[in-house]
Amino acid sequence: MPAERRFSTTPSIASAELAASAGADAGPILDTAASRRAIRASARAPSVTADIARTAGTAPAADASERMGSAIKSAGKGDCAKGDYPGAGMGLLSLPFLAAAVARGDCSAQ
Repeated sequence: MPAERRFSTTPSIASAELAASAGADAGPILDTAASRRAIRASARAPSVTADIARTAGTAPAADASERMGSAIKSAGKGDCAKGDYPGAGMGLLSLPFLAAAVARGDCSAQ
């Protein structure tokens, strides 16, 4: 018959010492000179989306103030998808009026 193995439910002395030393030395891990330099460098660097837009040759995404300005401009225009343009409501005959409203920029950009 094989000998019975007994497993202890209490932590070993080595693991207790390791936990105690880790708690005492933990301190401010991220508050180092290298981390402060990295944070300053990332704040000065352009964003990844700006790099991608420049590489692709497209305009970078608008920031919050530009989005708000365009939303205010488009608020005075009708929603052509809902039929807010002159000549709407005539079925297929309103398609030329819809095309004219889109060409003139009378539709809000949704």
